[in-house]
Amino acid sequence: MARDKSLLSDLQIRHWIRAGTALAKADGNRLTFTLSTAGVAGWILRYRHGGRRRELTVGRYTEISLADARGLATIKRAEIMQGRNPAADKQKAKATAAKDWTVRELVKDYRGKKLVSLADSTQVSYGRHLKRVVRKLGALTVREIEASDVVALIEASSLT
Repeated sequence: MARDKSLLSDLQIRHWIRAGTALAKADGNRLTFTLSTAGVAGWILRYRHGGRRRELTVGRYTEISLADARGLATIKRAEIMQGRNPAADKQKAKATAAKDWTVRELVKDYRGKKLVSLADSTQVSYGRHLKRVVRKLGALTVREIEASDVVALIEASSLT
């Protein structure tokens, strides 16, 4: 049986990645391969929910093969047909997982993702406050902490 010309192949994808040009190519059934200018290759499922166009990032090409992306897209399309919104479900799952973090884990994540991009003097200043927060509240989960707890801790330490 002849293969549908509109479907992508692993060979095409590897070629596009080597070329390094940003692009978006449809695989069919609303699954799209994307390549950013930074060279990040990924899978996007485009769909409609509640009358609006939506997109769900299925994953990166290096982690999810073409065949796996097609399989995941089929599962997500079935969820959409049942009235679910997989992008909203993914966001809720992320938020729930973040709530289970300890303050120590949250601070570590912040240091690795955001603090390193700030000026040296800002890193020192913020780092000092973060050390105090971790020392006093580090073992608690994020759910247990309120903003006023952190503000009170920082204000108390600035008075001494």
